[in-house]
Amino acid sequence: SPLTLTRAWCIFEVFACESTCSAFHAAMTETVSARFVDDMKREGSITSMHRVLHALQCETAEAQVPQDRENIFDNIRRTV
Repeated sequence: SPLTLTRAWCIFEVFACESTCSAFHAAMTETVSARFVDDMKREGSITSMHRVLHALQCETAEAQVPQDRENIFDNIRRTV
């Protein structure tokens, strides 16, 4: 599971980009980026990535400030 998507604020950023039709970019080092591209070139990798994303449980995401988490998910629930 992508570590970034275990954080409520990161999920909110993805949600905000999607709901405003904005671009979302993930920062990676050159080494990590090259490995990601190589992984995506392997047969079946897209299916694997879809499986991982499908299995994400956003409700389990955490925030350092509990009220932030509650506000983020309230906002998402109201607009989805």
